Amino acid sequence: MAKKITLRKSAAIQKELFARANNLHIETGVEINEFVRPNEIIETGLREVLDNLTHKQDLLTTLYALRAKTGVVNAKSGISAMLAEQERLKHTMTIYRNFVSDRPRPELFEIQKRAEKLQEQTEDRFGRDSFSINVFDKKDIKGFTQTINELKKKFQTLNDSILELNVKKTVELSAEEEAVLVKEDLI
Repeated sequence: MAKKITLRKSAAIQKELFARANNLHIETGVEINEFVRPNEIIETGLREVLDNLTHKQDLLTTLYALRAKTGVVNAKSGISAMLAEQERLKHTMTIYRNFVSDRPRPELFEIQKRAEKLQEQTEDRFGRDSFSINVFDKKDIKGFTQTINELKKKFQTLNDSILELNVKKTVELSAEEEAVLVKEDLI
């Protein structure tokens, strides 16, 4: 019977396979000097390159097979849609956080007083002839803060659902993939 691993385990294994494949450098040069037989050094170096190449290809083949299988399970179980919704929520929260970070609009009477002061300025005086204010008042900003809190709750609920599915749903390993992962001491 084929071995199955959870989506959570699959993600951890993918991360490790990627790191191992990236760290496996294939050195194609050899050092020759007057004390060695060039053909033996070249043969040994070539064997090492081919062994490392095969090893790297095994790691990458297993990595991308797991990625593909995980993607299929993520799509079928709804995880992909939940992840997309989480990204939408994050971007929406960023928009509202930008609104909340600005100072609220002053009261209308304060704005009118400032505008009147501008009109009273004499022409010989150098100064600004306008001022900037936020379009949102304190009530709006309070509403945005409430919206952010609601979005955070939705985000966390999705996160909990994704976590639950990641430990319940599994991917099935082929015999070759299982052999590579056993050899790498990952399962």
